[in-house]
Amino acid sequence: MNASTDPNTPAAVNRSLAAILADERFTSSPQMSAFLGYVVKRKLEGDGVRVKAYTIGVEALGKPETFDPQTDPSVRVLAKRLRTSLVDYHRRHPEADPIIEIRSGCYQPLFIEAAEAARNAPADASARLPRPSRPVIRMVESPASELLHKQLAAVASGVMSRSDLVQVTRRMPGASRHWPEHYELSFETVTLAHEHRVELQLTSAIDGGIVHSATIHCPLVPDDDGATREVVLTNTAIAATERFAASLVAGDGLLVQDYRRRGDLSPYMVRLLCEQDARQRAATEPTVERSQERRERLVAG
Repeated sequence: MNASTDPNTPAAVNRSLAAILADERFTSSPQMSAFLGYVVKRKLEGDGVRVKAYTIGVEALGKPETFDPQTDPSVRVLAKRLRTSLVDYHRRHPEADPIIEIRSGCYQPLFIEAAEAARNAPADASARLPRPSRPVIRMVESPASELLHKQLAAVASGVMSRSDLVQVTRRMPGASRHWPEHYELSFETVTLAHEHRVELQLTSAIDGGIVHSATIHCPLVPDDDGATREVVLTNTAIAATERFAASLVAGDGLLVQDYRRRGDLSPYMVRLLCEQDARQRAATEPTVERSQERRERLVAG
């Protein structure tokens, strides 16, 4: 293959990059575009080893030199959104060549020939993950503060699993295609001197958009010897997590609002939400009727 037809030449990669950055999802997110442009440029210049959370934060996203990726998870959160957006872009643009991919666990991009990607893709990639009948929330836990995340995930999943509107899972089979019903609830810890601050984020798996977020504060207290400090899961933190989870799966909760907004509902959810709307109307009708009768009596008097 000569240089003019090789899809992995810098010119070809830059054409793919320009097309991606012109996509509406990227034009509406300058930070995500800056992230992608920076890591692609570094890789093409042979300087991929410098692609770290710190350099991305400072050189691409304009963070101060005091930026500490250990206590500020913003680069990791943005990277997750970028990976999802790239997958969605290439799903919508199968003609793109090369494919630009950033795999989980690293920030360096890969430039993959479309023909090679097609050869390696499972023949039944979309069939591996049939469309669920209702929204599915996958609990995503970070390796950091694993016990704390598992505890909070257990609290949140316990609340959400009591709703007939959603399904909660710790695992979601890998697939090249996500449905509008797929959501992820992630837990990221920011370690401070006096507490662990856990950031909860519900995102859409199909486009990485943040549906809702909350911050849970877990204090650090001295151990028995007074020398070390350990994190404590307080009743206040548990209650805040329960409120967050309940706000997502209530009858007209934030997840349901987002799902309705997307418009592409499964037949099961269409029926379930129609029944829910009918119950709500029935519950309000007597109140409306009484108000009308009261107005008529006042007019007659």
